[in-house]
Amino acid sequence: MDRPLSTPSQLSSFSPRPFPDLVGRVASLLHSQGIEGYLVGGMVRDALLGRESEDVDIAVAGDVESTGRALADRLGGRFVRLHEEWDIARVVISSDEGPAYVDLNSAAQGISKDLARRDFTLDAMAIPLADVVAGSPWRGLLDPYDGLSDLLEGIVRPLGPGVFEDDPARLLRAVRIAVQLKFRLSEDAIVRIRS
Repeated sequence: MDRPLSTPSQLSSFSPRPFPDLVGRVASLLHSQGIEGYLVGGMVRDALLGRESEDVDIAVAGDVESTGRALADRLGGRFVRLHEEWDIARVVISSDEGPAYVDLNSAAQGISKDLARRDFTLDAMAIPLADVVAGSPWRGLLDPYDGLSDLLEGIVRPLGPGVFEDDPARLLRAVRIAVQLKFRLSEDAIVRIRS
């Protein structure tokens, strides 16, 4: 298993919100199939901040399509391919409360590579689904870009110099996240947005 970092000491500064039941169901299903997966992105960030989140993003070490189709079958949902080149898919699950979404992306090259492709430090954290199943989701928190420090300081910081060039929509996303969380943009983000 690819583990860039164990749980940082800053984690004790947070009172994480429990994950929705859907996360536990997905984690259990993938674990029972022997599929290595990680909860990534906004759900991790929002739980740490005590915020409710609907962003169930899972990075899987296996084949995204077969994993997504199996999840859709087991959860009574529909499988939708979102981006073939980037190997991203969605499982849409209908319920009385409205639709729920589980987004899947490939971490076939390891979770370190997956996190390195993300946009901001506060979204480049991951939790092994095996830890969710074991009832200790924060035990193996992966935080290779020090997203916890930026959460504590209230900063939206780009992961690297090419973040906005790779996807210009991230310029707007940086501002939206800062406004939603009442955070500030890092100095390098401001410079890049203005240029």
